[in-house]
Amino acid sequence: MPRKLNLTPDFSDYQIFGLSTHLKDYKLCWHINSALQTNFIRHEGLPVDVDPPRKYSLFEQKEFCEQLDLYLLSNFSNHIPWFEKAKHFHYFFIISGRPLKSQFVFFEKSLKKIPQMLMVTKLSSQEKKLAQPLLSNFELHLTETAIRNREESNIVVPKRAGIKKLK
Repeated sequence: MPRKLNLTPDFSDYQIFGLSTHLKDYKLCWHINSALQTNFIRHEGLPVDVDPPRKYSLFEQKEFCEQLDLYLLSNFSNHIPWFEKAKHFHYFFIISGRPLKSQFVFFEKSLKKIPQMLMVTKLSSQEKKLAQPLLSNFELHLTETAIRNREESNIVVPKRAGIKKLK
């Protein structure tokens, strides 16, 4: 008898804050870097295959501390929300890994202290279920980028033969 393979994505390693602010992405990132003592860098935009195709800004801080990666993902591209059911959030602050309770509270309090931050809300498990297409696309993008970076670092440039002067 044939077996069915049921693939249900598990996003339990992601903790997500929804952020509402009128700050531009680079300005918000600067405030986050100051508040959290991080070094977020702009990542290749998160592409979404819809008509017309869009890219959502993405910033990352790899290895913030042991086993934690941080991301700032825009929810809007050309005034069109990616996660329609959470269009009241302008950005998502994504923690990949399992932060300690004290770290989680630190992130939340620090984000709330940022000037012009209107709202910082942790997404519930129900909201994370609704955000599965967003998280799937996000994870796929990170995986593709990691593979591309690995391939680029493995490219071997052949040494040129030295040119000798003829006597």
